[in-house]
Amino acid sequence: MRFHRADVLTIGGASIATAFASYFAYRVVGWFGIGVLGLLIAFIGFHLEIEKDGPVGSQQHADLYAASHRARERMLPSERAEERAEIAANVRLCQLSKMIGTALIVVGLSGFYFFQLPP
Repeated sequence: MRFHRADVLTIGGASIATAFASYFAYRVVGWFGIGVLGLLIAFIGFHLEIEKDGPVGSQQHADLYAASHRARERMLPSERAEERAEIAANVRLCQLSKMIGTALIVVGLSGFYFFQLPP
């Protein structure tokens, strides 16, 4: 995976924001708060990855999916290429959020197990 300058800035900004949020969660709830924060971040990453190709919903919202598909068919090839590039960029960010979330889950639940549970 090749990183661009914008990716490095995004990773740095996400790391700083995650560090502040983790510190706040630790001060308020403890190690368990870091695990829950990681779960929330990973859930958001998975949810955005599921929705990358268009709307997701139940059978009641089938017309929304059909309208999205019709709009995609009417696009010019250049617009389709632009949309694919945007989706590829969003997939990288989703992978980053899933990795950060998984790391926070492991750190938070390990810290909870080793430092907060009674022996």
